[in-house]
Amino acid sequence: MNVAEYIIKTLEEFGVNSYFYTPGEYNTKIIDAVDNNPNAALYQCTSEICAGYAADGYARINGFGASITSFNQSDMSIISSVLRANNENIPVAYIVGYPDNSNNKLTDLFLNTFSSITSSAILLNESNIKVELEIVLKTLYRERKPVYIAVPQSITDLEINDKNSNFDWFSDTDNLNNAVNHIIEKINNSKSPVLLCGADIKRYNSEIEYKEFSEKSGIPVININFSINLYDMNLPNYINNSDSDKANNIINNSDCLIIAGDSDATDKYKNKCIIINGTSVLIDDKSYENIKMPELFSSLSKIIEHKEYDINSKFEGYKTVSPEKDILSSEYIYPRLQEYIKDNDIIFIDTISAIQGISGIKLPSSVKVECNYNNNNSGWTTAAAYGAMAAKPGARVIIITSGNEFSNFAFELGYIMSYGFKPIILILNNSELSSEEQNRFNIDFKVQYSKFTRIFDGDIWSIKVINDDDFDKALKVTQIMNKICIIELCTNDKIKPKTSHTEENKPKVPIKSDCSDIAELKAENIENINQKPVIVKDSHISGKVLYETNVHRNITLNDNTVKFDSNNKEENK
Repeated sequence: MNVAEYIIKTLEEFGVNSYFYTPGEYNTKIIDAVDNNPNAALYQCTSEICAGYAADGYARINGFGASITSFNQSDMSIISSVLRANNENIPVAYIVGYPDNSNNKLTDLFLNTFSSITSSAILLNESNIKVELEIVLKTLYRERKPVYIAVPQSITDLEINDKNSNFDWFSDTDNLNNAVNHIIEKINNSKSPVLLCGADIKRYNSEIEYKEFSEKSGIPVININFSINLYDMNLPNYINNSDSDKANNIINNSDCLIIAGDSDATDKYKNKCIIINGTSVLIDDKSYENIKMPELFSSLSKIIEHKEYDINSKFEGYKTVSPEKDILSSEYIYPRLQEYIKDNDIIFIDTISAIQGISGIKLPSSVKVECNYNNNNSGWTTAAAYGAMAAKPGARVIIITSGNEFSNFAFELGYIMSYGFKPIILILNNSELSSEEQNRFNIDFKVQYSKFTRIFDGDIWSIKVINDDDFDKALKVTQIMNKICIIELCTNDKIKPKTSHTEENKPKVPIKSDCSDIAELKAENIENINQKPVIVKDSHISGKVLYETNVHRNITLNDNTVKFDSNNKEENK
């Protein structure tokens, strides 16, 4: 077995079966190693940064991820994805093919840069292959942070000892027992403990053990820092953080905060909290190292006593709202999405406003939600969701993004389509600048993202909506479309809940939109969306056609009637 094959085989043991790559001069043999492995698949990307983001999204759903790129100056663009993965504890192996002349300034720059933003970065050579690979892969497995593996061309074909290595590890027994006893003591002496749960619980594969401990203890649970739906919203001790006043009041009045999987909350609450990280526990400035998070929760569950806490916190989610025909309202969008989202959906969100809206939805426990932690307009969602689709090909993936963010990786839809994936994409096309600011900066916001799909020759359906009624009907259409669906929500309002779901709805403000070419979408006969064919009478856009593109070959038009006909192969005219 050669070096390239060994790397792929070892990552397969971690559960990595999909690799996101850009072809280059120095990584062809690594790509061949994946291609020759019957248990692995290749997914090409438009750029190195997209390959990194796709591997990130794959790891969020699958546990671990990997990308393959080639040494060149453009490969430095992957830094953005590495920084995100490092910041959010996403275990991704960035495998990079290198030239053989490794003693040059550019190589040193690469290695120094990636050494500072990963948990381990190595350049393989003949004298350190097996040892260095075991070190870096053990680090990936243990720390759940990104690693950087530089593989010179001449190294890939060298034979290596393929004897299986043990990458798993176990907690220090004494530290584990002492930490468990200390935590139990703190909880027993507390009158109002609260569990704050962060996304690292997923990264360290501890969701089942954490939920078991939470349910058995009865301690109130709040999802923090974008860890939406990590804890089952149907359980009686769940407190939804969309009601920020109630959540903050419970947190501030707690005498024992248990922060699990989110070290960012440490500084704010460090004077009265227990901090549970992936490999350690901190209590009253006492640190317990070498403790696996799932083993800690399992041990706690065995001895914790259940208590009832007066929290009066049954979460109901949004109330049903009727659609209106003259406005597009956030008070309607999120209750409607609450009805639309179903079991096993995967949701990727790129905007803070949408994160706030989705956090108020009562979601099925099987729904997975991943958020843009940094909100840096990166376009992360489209590329990351690509990886998620490879991880769970049968799942419905919903992308919620803004126009600016979608633009960054919109061309990735070409590869997404070519591999047969069919996400549903909601684009919030809203201007956050006033008309005066737009004029001053000479900015034109008249971008019609639904028309962008015309450049693709394949299965994409797109539409623009400017009122609640159109949005409702567009969602229904997506449920009978076996293709990529894009809904562009046109508004100059930041799409976010103006009121909590527990408050009365305030008067809605009509939307000022440039999307004037959308006509009313009448869909009286879409009520039963499971029936085919479906007739949509008197429906049109721009005069005659319901759809923005000409690539929808399963649609026929007959006298202002749109018929969904899977056997029709003619282009719409």
